[in-house]
Amino acid sequence: MASIVEQIKALSAYFEGWNNNQTSARDRIVSLSVPVVKRFAEQEFSRNKVVNTPIKLFSPDDIAQEVAIRLIKRQSSIHIDGPNDFVSLLRRIIYSVIAEHIKRLTSTRHGLGNRVRFNESEANQSMVNEHHESEKILTLMSLYDQLERLHRPQALALNFHQVMGLSLSDTAEVLGVSERTARRYIEFSEAWLKAEFRKVLAA
Repeated sequence: MASIVEQIKALSAYFEGWNNNQTSARDRIVSLSVPVVKRFAEQEFSRNKVVNTPIKLFSPDDIAQEVAIRLIKRQSSIHIDGPNDFVSLLRRIIYSVIAEHIKRLTSTRHGLGNRVRFNESEANQSMVNEHHESEKILTLMSLYDQLERLHRPQALALNFHQVMGLSLSDTAEVLGVSERTARRYIEFSEAWLKAEFRKVLAA
């Protein structure tokens, strides 16, 4: 059985088909994406790092399904050059889906058509909290994009390790660097994101 690294490298042929709007290539990429997205969403929920929305209202399965739908709908407008682009694309779509879900949830819970009675002050505070959560995710999206522009190797290491779920050794192999370098890249990216996120919150 091919290792996960070999599977990722073999995807290049599917990316070419994707860029040519081939349905078979699209279906293969989407089928690969679903378990990856679900695992990443479960990881973020378990760490409670990205969102505080209850699992029962917002599940990893919901995220994976929505990401799959977006990939299918947007095939003609998305060009993928290789595994690096693919993993960055998945991360952006995942965070976009999470942010938009929270906004929809906020609108549904506090909209005029909602028949559930809330204490007004509690409802307002809940809306503010949910708005802040969606804004935090959008901020994370922006910071990840900045990280990729300024420190691409480091950002890719973090993407492969976190989003694709690669081990440290597999991340190093995909990037063609030593494990020590891969670890340094990941630690740098995590520290950079944390520092920049704190700057945004303090502003």
